[in-house]
Amino acid sequence: MDEPLESVRAAAEARVAQALHRVAQLSQAAPTDGLSEGAALQAAYDALVGAHAAGVERFPHAASAVFMRLAAHDWLARMGDLGETERRLAEKGESVGVHMQTARLGPAAEDRIELLRQRRAWGRALEARTTPVVRAPRGGGGKRRIGFVTDELRQTNVGVFAWPLFEHRDRERFELFVYTRQDRPEDPIQALFRGWTDVWRCAPGATPQAMAELIAADGLDMLIELGAEFSWQVAAHRPAPIQASWLGYPTSVGLSAIDYFIADPHLAPEDPRMMLEQPLLAPHCWLAMTEAYFEAEPPLRAEIPEARNGVVTFGTMNGVFKMSAACLDLWAQVVAAEPGSRFLFVRPEAGAAIFRENVRRIFGARGVAPDRILFAPIRGRHLPYYDEIDVSLDTFPVTGGTTTCESLWMGVPVVSLVGAAPFERVSYSVLASAGLGHLAARTPQAFFEIATALARDRPGREAMRRDLRRHIRAHPIGRPEAFAKDFYDMLAKAIR
Repeated sequence: MDEPLESVRAAAEARVAQALHRVAQLSQAAPTDGLSEGAALQAAYDALVGAHAAGVERFPHAASAVFMRLAAHDWLARMGDLGETERRLAEKGESVGVHMQTARLGPAAEDRIELLRQRRAWGRALEARTTPVVRAPRGGGGKRRIGFVTDELRQTNVGVFAWPLFEHRDRERFELFVYTRQDRPEDPIQALFRGWTDVWRCAPGATPQAMAELIAADGLDMLIELGAEFSWQVAAHRPAPIQASWLGYPTSVGLSAIDYFIADPHLAPEDPRMMLEQPLLAPHCWLAMTEAYFEAEPPLRAEIPEARNGVVTFGTMNGVFKMSAACLDLWAQVVAAEPGSRFLFVRPEAGAAIFRENVRRIFGARGVAPDRILFAPIRGRHLPYYDEIDVSLDTFPVTGGTTTCESLWMGVPVVSLVGAAPFERVSYSVLASAGLGHLAARTPQAFFEIATALARDRPGREAMRRDLRRHIRAHPIGRPEAFAKDFYDMLAKAIR
């Protein structure tokens, strides 16, 4: 006797839930060879496709992230358009994760404005069920108190780029407070942060309200959240009189309780409709590369990869969830235009057969043979692979940030496409503050032309490989102490 249809569907949904849970676990794991994560993504994809065949019509939201990471754009389209997805999440009170969804945006400005409407709807719903905390009064005079709420002041991207503010803190004018739930064994970078901080408050397991009450009792002048859902929930309680967002989430959060979005002249959108908060502008750069960290990175080979391989290799180490279908197609056009050139994907998704199949199909549509597409299934420990890349091609509409800095530090130029919203301008901010703004294109055609010109300019790339680290140190992004001074001057003006 055939198994009842409902039982088949229930079993299929259970397999999907188990597979998605495994993907989430491995995505948070320590650096790996990426094969296990790729296998888990493949298993999740197979479970989702199998569930659809069994009659499951609606997938959980986490499924869209799997399809996005596997470049399965046909399946992603079955989950509804982005606006519909975002509205559904906002109505349920779930955070609208821009990074896992925004690559689905079309080119229209209205798509970005709709995203912000849903962010604001989510923010209003959160604030409606959140009670403001009572802040301790502050007397006049004394140093200004700046708080940071985050669990990321460790060996993370946020930790690396927050480093200069703590190492070069302004002791004369400010006291620094950190609020974290982080109770894992301390790594060397966290130990540095704790030593640089005036008050380090660790509250493992704290609820957002409990953390907000802890912050409010310290009488801060300003609180800066570093981009995570927990910190947004804390900020919704208004534990400080002035609150700002910086670094971890390069777009508007959606809370009226967050007054400022910290940016620079390059990151800040030209269209004011693309930001909900007031922009608070650092004069030269949004972040800086602290030399103590980047000096530890692998030494550069003297020769460029083309000298060893005989062909130009393009590549990326960006998250696949940032790669729109249009992005992959434009990359394919660039590779197709350069005879014999190759493209290298250094990502854990490369361990999934369906990802490799989807990418080869997209590139094949532009005439690029499968053997010109290379894959390295890696999570973490990826920096040596820059020695295999001649030109990094940036993702869009969500651009790189950390990967752009890493690529430049490893002597590899990055070509980026500048868009209207802040998340489309992070690489532009990095490039401009490194004196390389000419590598940031305003149109897809300009992106194509810059990338192909770089591929044909072997002497220019050899000079970049030799000189880029020195070049970075001579520009704002490579001057962490000056960046910190500018940042604290900016905060002092905002507090006044």
